[in-house]
Formats: sequence, C-alpha cells, structure tokens
Amino acid sequence: MTKQCKRELLKAIRPRYLKASKTEKNQILNEFVASTRFNRKYAIHLLRNGLPRSPRNKKRGRRLIYGPDVIAVLVRIWEVSGYLCAKPLHPFLPQMVEAHERHNEIHMAPHF
Repeated sequence: MTKQCKRELLKAIRPRYLKASKTEKNQILNEFVASTRFNRKYAIHLLRNGLPRSPRNKKRGRRLIYGPDVIAVLVRIWEVSGYLCAKPLHPFLPQMVEAHERHNEIHMAPHF
C-alpha cells in the first residue's frame, strides 16, 4: 500500500473512529492496522490526532555563518596546510590568510 493510499484510508476512517464506541474503535483499529501494517500504537496516534501538519521540506540544522567565498578561502588554506585538523590550524589562520593575500593567491574582502 502506498503512502497516498494510507493517507486516503486515514482520512476516510478517522471521522468514524472518533465517533465510535470502545468496541467499535477496537474493530476499526484492527482493520486499519491490518491494511496499513502500521504499529498499533502509531495507528492509534494517527486516528486520534491525524497527520502532522508541519512541512517536512524545512531545512534542518544550523544556519551558515560564512558565505561561499570565505569557505573557498578556508578550503584553500586547509589544502595548503596539508589538511590539518581544526585545533592545530586555528592559531595559524590569520598568518596564513595574510601570507596568501600578500602573494595574491587569495583575496578576502574586509568584514565589518
């Protein structure tokens, strides 16, 4: 059974489930679990509350702090340094950026 079919079945069964008595709810739930193969507790949750309304396409995680230009410079310095980890690389970043700018290998716009 496809997701769309399961959603349509839920929309059809849910109003009847909410108005049913306890024994009728048990029968409806058994039929719903048998047809969708959902876990019984999850099926109860769906029949009581419906589908979640929050959009799933929302991007998760932290926002980017630096733009692609800064990331490109950091990647270049990381490559030149022999792929050092963050801890050993961190103290030398200002000196390395200055040296690379002096030799016109990278160009950084001033940040205010």
